[in-house]
Amino acid sequence: MAELYDRARALVIRQLKEKGGDATLQRKARTHNPAARTVTETTTPVAIRAFLLKPESSRPVQTREETVARVRRAIIASTIAPKVGDIFVMKSISYPVKAFTEIAPDGDVIIYRLELGAK
Repeated sequence: MAELYDRARALVIRQLKEKGGDATLQRKARTHNPAARTVTETTTPVAIRAFLLKPESSRPVQTREETVARVRRAIIASTIAPKVGDIFVMKSISYPVKAFTEIAPDGDVIIYRLELGAK
């Protein structure tokens, strides 16, 4: 089974290199200095490869009268695990990470699937 997952991992990495795009995953961190009574916020960007998938409806049925929220998803390969609240940036457009799923059938993460919020 391990060989199958290794081949799947290699295929995904190759597809992301060939057809994916450059993106960053940004994580904000706060440091508090009680003596100076200051809070400093820093953002750490991590370069990743990603596919930004077409928006899809959160419900399968739509009528002309109702407005259905669109769900935006991305598939990423990253050296760090995403967190809810991170910012996904691709082509100068930022999306907050609302949820994520690890794809790790053998315990080693192959990719992450992100659910993104509105721009």
